[in-house]
Amino acid sequence: MWHETLIAKNARMALLLKNVLRMTDIQKQAMKLRADVIRRGDVGVAQ
Repeated sequence: MWHETLIAKNARMALLLKNVLRMTDIQKQAMKLRADVIRRGDVGVAQ
């Protein structure tokens, strides 16, 4: 993860980082795909 060492220095962010580091590669990929959908604004759009 980029900026991992910087994030780890912040106590609040370190908790989030620990959770991310526990995730499998498949879980991380799913999270990235979901973030892409949200960024595009495709969330909640009726088909």
